[in-house]
Amino acid sequence: MRVVEHPGLLETSIVFVVLFMAQFGTPVNWTTPFVQLGQNQRGNPLLVYGSLALVGALLPTLVGRGDAVVLALHRSPALWMLIGMISLSFVWSEQPTTSVVKIVSFVVLCLFALILAVRFDVRDLLAVLAAVLAVGTVMNLVWVIGLPSWGQSSVGWTGIAVGKNDLGNDASISMLVFIVASREFLRWRFLFYSLSAIALALLLGSQSKTSLAAGMLTFCCFIVFRVFRARRTLFGAVVVAVIVSSVLAVLFATANLFLLTTYLDKDITLSGRTELWAWILDDIANRPVLGYGFGGYWNGYFSPSHDVIVVNSWGINHAHNAFFEIALSVGLVGLGFFTVVLVRSFGRAIRHVPRNPTPAGLFPLVYLTFALMVSITESGVFNNRSGWIVFMYLALVLRPSGEATRRPGGAEWLDLRPSLGLESVDS
Repeated sequence: MRVVEHPGLLETSIVFVVLFMAQFGTPVNWTTPFVQLGQNQRGNPLLVYGSLALVGALLPTLVGRGDAVVLALHRSPALWMLIGMISLSFVWSEQPTTSVVKIVSFVVLCLFALILAVRFDVRDLLAVLAAVLAVGTVMNLVWVIGLPSWGQSSVGWTGIAVGKNDLGNDASISMLVFIVASREFLRWRFLFYSLSAIALALLLGSQSKTSLAAGMLTFCCFIVFRVFRARRTLFGAVVVAVIVSSVLAVLFATANLFLLTTYLDKDITLSGRTELWAWILDDIANRPVLGYGFGGYWNGYFSPSHDVIVVNSWGINHAHNAFFEIALSVGLVGLGFFTVVLVRSFGRAIRHVPRNPTPAGLFPLVYLTFALMVSITESGVFNNRSGWIVFMYLALVLRPSGEATRRPGGAEWLDLRPSLGLESVDS
């Protein structure tokens, strides 16, 4: 007989609040005018210290679950190497004080992701994440309609986000999560369909073309994944779908699809991104091995990004490409670790589907596909608090092929999640 302890109401509520703060920030962000776009939520003290306190309150849930923690630690050595590099990068950072502050915040997120991997299975996390995004979506709609001085700008809707691209990213991932949740939680299907429509309206109103492209490409992949989820050809279908979508995203990013860029009202440089990337590649070449340290490159006029900011005068505070952003922070070594984690997570997500051919079983694959799409023209999960939490969670929760499914002493682990609050397993 297997006995599983599911997270209680208090624990789930704390997780809800942490995820909500990571995704949507705090009231400080919700009332930030669009002209203050540079003041993003990563510099919000209430967000940083509030998250630290809440994650600290969750630490006792790990007591007595050492086996599950060790299992998570062993599942992705490359991930822990990347985290270790980021944690130590203040040593070689161009801005060590700034790096220390951001590293502390980053480590808190990693600890939270570890707690989630030990305590929540994929379906439970999908439910909490859908609830978080539902509240945020309604708030975005209220801000846009009822508080236009805060929820709208001259270039697009912003909602409770600090800018249109932030709202576009929130709306895009919300739409995808609601679609998956509508298929998994049939009792709430009508609600999630309605929320999906609202999220799509917010996405269109934000005028964030890159988020729209990422969301639509991921949705097309989701359809392919559902069709092939119970077939032996799933692996090939996923590979083809992801490669084709990535190529389309790259072509869009480099403005080689003339008709598409004309329709989306984008110039030949994708609003300056291609010119920006040329400058960034030069700076990466100057510090190729370890980079400039986490938080050591984008730090204002007197930081290493000085020339890039001066030449590309359109309000830049990140590389608009996840792989370039990582290379700037921890060099090509860190980029190598991240690539390994991404590829392995994709492989495990594909193998996860035949064992769990449900919408919740497809969620890891859908989320990783979206993470890849937004990594091409934005900074992806690496520069996004909630995105990194879910990405790291999936890297730790997805079981690699060949992993032992038995506990020391001979008792079986649960087939899907050997570390999800397993209190006892008796044969």
